[in-house]
Amino acid sequence: MEPSFKTDIKTAILATLASPKSLIRGQIASILAQIGKIEVPRKEWDELIPSMCTNSKSDDINIRLASLKTLGYICEEL
Repeated sequence: MEPSFKTDIKTAILATLASPKSLIRGQIASILAQIGKIEVPRKEWDELIPSMCTNSKSDDINIRLASLKTLGYICEEL
Protein backbone atom coordinates (compact mmCIF):
# COMPACT_ATOMS: atom_id res chain seq x y z
CA MET A 1 0.00 0.00 0.00
CA GLU A 2 1.02 3.56 -0.60
CA PRO A 3 2.33 5.22 2.59
CA SER A 4 -0.11 8.13 2.23
CA PHE A 5 -3.05 5.70 2.01
CA LYS A 6 -1.85 3.86 5.12
CA THR A 7 -1.54 7.17 6.94
CA ASP A 8 -5.08 8.16 5.94
CA ILE A 9 -6.45 4.82 7.19
CA LYS A 10 -4.62 5.10 10.51
CA THR A 11 -5.81 8.70 10.96
CA ALA A 12 -9.42 7.65 10.36
CA ILE A 13 -9.11 4.75 12.81
CA LEU A 14 -7.57 7.02 15.46
CA ALA A 15 -10.42 9.51 15.03
CA THR A 16 -12.92 6.73 15.71
CA LEU A 17 -11.23 6.06 19.05
CA ALA A 18 -13.23 9.03 20.39
CA SER A 19 -16.56 7.35 19.64
CA PRO A 20 -19.19 7.71 22.38
CA LYS A 21 -20.01 3.99 21.96
CA SER A 22 -18.00 1.71 24.25
CA LEU A 23 -18.24 -1.28 21.91
CA ILE A 24 -16.83 0.71 19.00
CA ARG A 25 -13.97 2.07 21.11
CA GLY A 26 -13.10 -1.45 22.21
CA GLN A 27 -13.05 -2.72 18.64
CA ILE A 28 -10.95 0.22 17.49
CA ALA A 29 -8.48 -0.42 20.33
CA SER A 30 -8.16 -4.00 19.11
CA ILE A 31 -7.67 -2.89 15.49
CA LEU A 32 -5.00 -0.38 16.52
CA ALA A 33 -3.17 -3.09 18.46
CA GLN A 34 -3.24 -5.42 15.46
CA ILE A 35 -1.85 -2.74 13.17
CA GLY A 36 0.68 -1.77 15.84
CA LYS A 37 1.80 -5.39 16.19
CA ILE A 38 2.96 -5.24 12.59
CA GLU A 39 4.06 -1.64 12.19
CA VAL A 40 5.72 -0.77 15.51
CA PRO A 41 8.50 -3.41 15.21
CA ARG A 42 9.09 -2.29 11.62
CA LYS A 43 9.40 1.34 12.80
CA GLU A 44 6.50 2.27 10.52
CA TRP A 45 4.32 3.76 13.26
CA ASP A 46 6.66 5.01 15.94
CA GLU A 47 4.17 7.62 17.10
CA LEU A 48 1.41 5.12 18.00
CA ILE A 49 2.50 4.37 21.57
CA PRO A 50 3.46 7.98 22.44
CA SER A 51 0.13 9.11 20.97
CA MET A 52 -1.80 6.65 23.15
CA CYS A 53 0.20 7.78 26.20
CA THR A 54 -0.70 11.40 25.46
CA ASN A 55 -4.35 10.45 24.91
CA SER A 56 -4.41 8.63 28.26
CA LYS A 57 -4.18 12.08 29.90
CA SER A 58 -7.10 13.51 27.90
CA ASP A 59 -9.91 15.37 29.64
CA ASP A 60 -12.35 13.21 27.66
CA ILE A 61 -12.88 10.05 29.72
CA ASN A 62 -13.84 8.03 26.62
CA ILE A 63 -10.59 8.88 24.86
CA ARG A 64 -8.64 8.20 28.03
CA LEU A 65 -10.20 4.78 28.57
CA ALA A 66 -9.93 3.78 24.90
CA SER A 67 -6.27 4.81 24.80
CA LEU A 68 -5.46 2.83 27.92
CA LYS A 69 -7.27 -0.18 26.49
CA THR A 70 -5.30 0.23 23.25
CA LEU A 71 -2.04 0.35 25.19
CA GLY A 72 -3.03 -2.83 27.02
CA TYR A 73 -3.81 -4.62 23.79
CA ILE A 74 -0.54 -3.41 22.25
CA CYS A 75 1.38 -4.77 25.23
CA GLU A 76 -0.36 -8.14 24.82
CA GLU A 77 0.44 -8.26 21.12
CA LEU A 78 4.07 -7.17 21.35
